[in-house]
Amino acid sequence: MSIKAIFFYNLKDVNNDNYEIMKRRSALQKIAWVSGGIAMLPYYCSTQSEITVYNNLPIAISDRNLINLLSNLILPEDPESFPTMESRLDFVLTRVNDGFDSQEISDYLFGMTAFRRHVTATYGASFEDLVEVDQLACIGKTIDCSDEKSFFVSTIKRHSLRHFTTSENYMKKYLNFEFMPGRYNGCVSV
Repeated sequence: MSIKAIFFYNLKDVNNDNYEIMKRRSALQKIAWVSGGIAMLPYYCSTQSEITVYNNLPIAISDRNLINLLSNLILPEDPESFPTMESRLDFVLTRVNDGFDSQEISDYLFGMTAFRRHVTATYGASFEDLVEVDQLACIGKTIDCSDEKSFFVSTIKRHSLRHFTTSENYMKKYLNFEFMPGRYNGCVSV
């Protein structure tokens, strides 16, 4: 099969020079698009979700799942009504990673292990295995304490609420917030 036959397989009159140039250009553009799509295919088809790495906060996947579960039990996430730039889990972990010093981070991590031990000792199962009623009761009892596990849970609660109250829809609909330029009423009678 010749090159002419590849580029002009559906043409009846191959002798028209202008039409040949236009079809070649179109064919080369299509080849470029296909090549670019094939080059990006591994990126788009990766099955492993991207997990943000926090330099100051060494946590495992199970810890991320616990923090996400606690955060959603304290305040259920509603991305349709209150969309945000990042997930609540990433917001909480970013605030802890960037906003806490090394001592507060170690207290946070120690509070997480103390919380896990407390739940296992009290309920005989991990927090993830409890029913929702017991999970909420455990959170309520833990927040009322004044120890390291309370610091862990109250930090998640505080940052979860901050994530919600800084969402664009909440600020516009409930706080009547205007980002820029604000209101200026220069000629108001006093």
